[in-house]
This record gives sequence, structure tokens and C-alpha cells, in this order.
Amino acid sequence: MAKKAKADEERRERETIEEAKRRAERLEREAREREEKRQADLRKNFTIVENVLTSWYGSDRHLTIPSGLVTEIGTAFRWKSSLETVEIPEGVSKIHSNAFHGTTSLRSVVIPSSVKEIGKEAFFFFSGLTEIVLPRGIKTIASKQFANCSSLKRITIPTSVKKIEAGAFSGCSSLQEIILPEGIVSIEDNAFSDCASLKNIKIP
Repeated sequence: MAKKAKADEERRERETIEEAKRRAERLEREAREREEKRQADLRKNFTIVENVLTSWYGSDRHLTIPSGLVTEIGTAFRWKSSLETVEIPEGVSKIHSNAFHGTTSLRSVVIPSSVKEIGKEAFFFFSGLTEIVLPRGIKTIASKQFANCSSLKRITIPTSVKKIEAGAFSGCSSLQEIILPEGIVSIEDNAFSDCASLKNIKIP
């Protein structure tokens, strides 16, 4: 009787463990299916031409662009007033001119280290942005790239930057400090014009 009871107990334990494993696998599968559906639904909101994201038809306030979807961001988010945050995935190498031009509610953009080029006026009139970190690898801050970002207080400029073009930060009326990296060789006209709150520029 004792042997039988022990065998029954071991069998129940095995069944309990197997049931827990099946339940965990089911939950993992359901989570994966939900994420795949979410990604598919997101893709429906995009127009992609030759790996460039050219249009976005969504109305989300917070957007994470699916990984592996594109390698470049075109003017998909120009004047999209609903957006508050955008996360760009690794693998994107370029943000085109005017990509986020006039997206006035946008407060945060996560730019991955894979981005090596950002075009002119990419964040022009980006009035909700308070801080941005540019990835290492960026060599030029293009003309009017952050012009009229009136709430921008801080920006981290990587050591890879060699050139700041004309009007890059013009009209950034809340910008208080700029720390220029070692190795910068060119700052063009009006790069920091009308930055009324600017108190300190550190030049290497």
C-alpha cells in the first residue's frame, strides 16, 4: 500500500509539473500571437517605399516602430499632432529631412545608435521636446535640424560630430547650455541665434 501511495503521489507531481509547463507554453504562445497581431496592425498604418517609411496613418500618442520594418525614416511623421513619444528601432540608419517637422506635441524621440545621418529640419518646430540625445556616429548637425524647438533645454552632442550647420539650433529659446565635443571643426552662421536662455557654451 505504501508503495502504491508513493507511486500515486509521484504521478500526481509529474502531472502537476506537466500541466504547469503546458500552461506556461500556452501563455507564451498567446503572448507571442498578440505581439504578432499588434505588429501586423502597426504595419497596416505605414507606407514603405524601398525600405523608407514614407507615411503613417495612425493616431497613437505613443509609437514604437516595429523592428526590421525599415532602414530609413522619411517624412512619415511631419505635422502629426497626436504623437507624444516615438521609439525608432535599431537598424534604422537615416532620418530624412523634415521627418518630424512640426510634430508639436512630441516630447520624446528615442534615436538608436544605428542612425548615422539626420537631415535638415528633421525636428524643426518641435515645440514639445525638452531633451534629446544624439547617437554616436552622427557627423553633422544639419541646417535648422532643431530650429524653433522652443522647449529644448538640453542636448547631448556626441564626439563624432564635426560640423554644426547654419541655424541648427536657432530659436531654441529654452536652451541653457551647449557642450561642444572635442574634434568639432565647423560651426556655421546663426547656429545658435535667438537662443534667449543660453547661458553657457563650452568650446573645446
